[in-house]
Amino acid sequence: MSTDTHKNKNMTLLVIGAIGVVFGDIGTSPLYAIRESFEAFNLPTDQLHILGLMSLVFWLTVMIVSVKYITFIMRADNNGEGGNLALLALARRLTATKPRMYALLGLLGIAGGSLFFSDAVITPAISVMSAVEGLEIIRPEFNQFIIPIAMGILFVIFVLQQFGTDKIGKLYGPITITWFSVLAIMGTWSIIQSPAILAAFNPMYAVEFFLVHPGKSFWTLGAAVLVVTGAEALYADMGHFGKKPIRYGWFLFVWPCLLLNYFGQCALLLRAPQAISNPFYLLAPEWGMVPLLILATLATIVASQAVITGTFSVVRQAILLGYIPRLRILYTNDESKGQIYIPTVNWLLFIVIVIVVLSFQSSGALASAYGVAITGGMLITSTLYMVVARLMWKWHWLPIAVFGLTFYLIEGALFGANLVKVAQGAWLPLAIGAVLVLIFSTWQRGQKLLHDQQRVSAQKNEDFLKNLSRDNYANVSGTAFYLSRQTGIVPPSFIKQLRHTKVLHEQIIFLTVHITNAPYLGPVDERFVIEDLDNNIKQITFNYGFKERPDMQRDLELIKNHDILFNWHEASFFLGTENIVPIKGHGMPMWRDWIFMMMKRNSGDILTFLNLPPERVVELKSQHIV
Repeated sequence: MSTDTHKNKNMTLLVIGAIGVVFGDIGTSPLYAIRESFEAFNLPTDQLHILGLMSLVFWLTVMIVSVKYITFIMRADNNGEGGNLALLALARRLTATKPRMYALLGLLGIAGGSLFFSDAVITPAISVMSAVEGLEIIRPEFNQFIIPIAMGILFVIFVLQQFGTDKIGKLYGPITITWFSVLAIMGTWSIIQSPAILAAFNPMYAVEFFLVHPGKSFWTLGAAVLVVTGAEALYADMGHFGKKPIRYGWFLFVWPCLLLNYFGQCALLLRAPQAISNPFYLLAPEWGMVPLLILATLATIVASQAVITGTFSVVRQAILLGYIPRLRILYTNDESKGQIYIPTVNWLLFIVIVIVVLSFQSSGALASAYGVAITGGMLITSTLYMVVARLMWKWHWLPIAVFGLTFYLIEGALFGANLVKVAQGAWLPLAIGAVLVLIFSTWQRGQKLLHDQQRVSAQKNEDFLKNLSRDNYANVSGTAFYLSRQTGIVPPSFIKQLRHTKVLHEQIIFLTVHITNAPYLGPVDERFVIEDLDNNIKQITFNYGFKERPDMQRDLELIKNHDILFNWHEASFFLGTENIVPIKGHGMPMWRDWIFMMMKRNSGDILTFLNLPPERVVELKSQHIV
């Protein structure tokens, strides 16, 4: 097989994989987007509004997905990785010498992460419910079973998470390709019957739509944004498939299929305005209703699965970047570092989704809540992109201004149109976001207070070690590892151990794990630094990317090839742990102190996080005031 043929085959497989995983969220939007765009504000289903809305839908997919994300945003990769947190890490790395901008970007990161988790709550709920609501079309009396069936499907989805997505993931491609093909076939048949809908390619219909009814058309933007839900996923999953497969998949297959279905639904409304009750399902012939319902349910499962696994990935990144406490992470596939399962996040997400489903009762009610999280995330991505364009690519201010004005205008209008729907449901992502911002900021503030206290009492290596004499202590065989958050400073656990036991080990190693703003680093045996200090004391620093898995038992074996020998059975790992003591009027308010204490208490242990041998670990606790 020639090299070109092999490359083409690999590219085809990557495109199919991308279609199966990346486009699940945006691919289920036809289930509800057109219906909600008309029903949200009782938009008349006459020719003017149908052509105007369809033109608006078309140009939104052009500007937001094809131009912004596919053409521009996907250029900003962090060592091949995409997504808000990867872009944030890249932007913060570029602004490390600009304290104010660095801090501002940190706030944007907290806000973006909060909106992402809001989206992760709403997407599975609205996708599954909109698919199951097809039962109403088949048998109206089945209406009472929609919520129980949706809850059952969601429960199965979350139960399956513990097994990983490796096996079920192989079905994603065929299911999603079948789904998009069916979307295209249904839409094409409807367009053939009413070809007048093709006039909506003309942007003047969207302009006329706004000129005739400026108020109502603006509010309609709040529902029309549903056609671009999942655009962030195209960028977030870039690291799994690369830019080209995602771009090929979008332009050559996914986008045409989506447009054909959207045009087809609007063509149906030109013929039968009463079909607005559910234009997606009413596109299908009566005999195809049940198969379409089954296929739609499978497609929404794929979309939900992609969002949930994406949430696990983002949570792990947030942990390593210091935004949230450590959580127990299980790796479901030893060969794939991306196959992870976080039980706490999984079941917390399920509980919140159940509450949301029971509260809103329908996909239509949830649609009002959907847009705020999506458009808020889009605005943050645009801001971070401009920072990267200016500082890394040295863009002139003029193209940055053009980019900013264009997308701030579009996304700002979309965000504003959704923000006014607070009473109808937009309060949900805002409430979730506010709670998460409080949690994230409390964790960061509490950690900073702890580090500041430790810094005050910290002693530099050279100052402490020059006065350290082995003659003043009992010397024992073996190797002692003392974990430290930063290099150049004597680990508090070492000072505490000396003070209480008066014992020095034959070999002493200060061990620091540093998480960088890059997602992945080079070969493991090239990412650690060894520094000789004094009295057979060494400093070893291990560097990891924020998407990598620290593993001390694996990586410490590597240093045996660098003149550092130790026996695991004679090694001890000393950890310093903090006991939090809240004091009124000191540090944070008392209520935030209690939140921080609860998070600290439930934080995953460092032993599991670093994969240390538990039988060789000694914990030394100290008290700290926050």
